[in-house]
Amino acid sequence: TETDLSSKTVSANVMGADGDFLIVLSGVTFAGNANTKRYRLYFGSTVIFDTGAVIFNNVNMLVVGYVYRRTSSVLSGVIGGLVSGGVLSSVSRPDAGGQSFTGTNTLKSTGENGTASAGDITQFGFIALKGSV
Repeated sequence: TETDLSSKTVSANVMGADGDFLIVLSGVTFAGNANTKRYRLYFGSTVIFDTGAVIFNNVNMLVVGYVYRRTSSVLSGVIGGLVSGGVLSSVSRPDAGGQSFTGTNTLKSTGENGTASAGDITQFGFIALKGSV
């Protein structure tokens, strides 16, 4: 099952103008077992980062990236995850049209295990910084 790990409310004025962006940083630890694990980031209902179902055994991962309002309805950006040892696990390049920036959106992270065991994924940090160009 997919479980919410953290959730940030993004008010309409935060992404209120073309060129507004969020820099996203998060840290995740995976249990030392052979279960497949999946870490995702969402902006509203759009998946902006997804590791896929991978056997992350006893590793840490740092997720770094940005997501920005390119136009009045297009969300775009680049987000990547580095696992301990410096291996690039995944890179997402969201370019999703049809976004609504007129109301509140949610920036959230989720974890999903390949089995029913709990505690396979622990998030130890989740930061979003706002900027504009």
